[in-house]
Amino acid sequence: MRVAVTGATGFIGAALTPLLDRHDLLLLERATTDLNDPVSWMPAAKAFAPQACVHLAWDGLPDYSAERCAQNLAMSTRLLGGLAELGVKRFVVAGSCWEYGDRSGGVSEDVAPLNPGLFAQTKLSVLRALADIPGIDWRWGRVFFSYGAAQRPASLIPAARAAALNGETLSLKTPGTLQDFIHIDDVATALRSLLESDVVSGVYNIGSGEPATVHSVARRVAAHYGVSMPEQSAGEASGFWADRSKLSAATGWAPLVTLQAGVEQVLRELDGR
Repeated sequence: MRVAVTGATGFIGAALTPLLDRHDLLLLERATTDLNDPVSWMPAAKAFAPQACVHLAWDGLPDYSAERCAQNLAMSTRLLGGLAELGVKRFVVAGSCWEYGDRSGGVSEDVAPLNPGLFAQTKLSVLRALADIPGIDWRWGRVFFSYGAAQRPASLIPAARAAALNGETLSLKTPGTLQDFIHIDDVATALRSLLESDVVSGVYNIGSGEPATVHSVARRVAAHYGVSMPEQSAGEASGFWADRSKLSAATGWAPLVTLQAGVEQVLRELDGR
């Protein structure tokens, strides 16, 4: 299959692209392409004639400002619509678990958003625009809390590691928050399954389905470096996590990396740099 990929060098894209070696790829990257300007990418896309698109690009993170969100909304809707006009029939787009807003507990794809923030509202606007394109099939991978060695340094695991290497423990604002941590390798295989499987158009959660507190993850990191991290009073744990049954039933996908093994893998990779 001929597949156009945006965001191929980003956190998710760098893990996914090597898994697509059976396909012919057109990488629409920021280094060589301005996705905000169709004149920049349309000629290459037209010549390549992609049959599918994996859209991962979202410029400026972690800038969640109104201006940046508006730019990404315009870029994404213009890109997806333009590729559809070129004849692309299959779209796989990376969404975010933040689209659920203030929901709690296990969330399935049919749960309506509750008070989503600006970034999540923007993602939902892209989703609606995608679903409104006639004559295509689309798969929206709603990614939960992905982690890996290529994360931004301010992310939980790299930040906890930096503190531990200084003989300190990371100060956590919400230690009892429950999140669905999923290793980036599992996110990549989930997106590949959405690209390659014959599934109905719709939203698909990409998560482990197993919540863990922020404190428990930071504590695993501290223990790896022999730093003691006492329990922190956080009241009753709260948060949300994925019901992943829809994706598993549709494609047979299941996460393979446990949280314990994943954290250890990330720390070994960071230590080896």
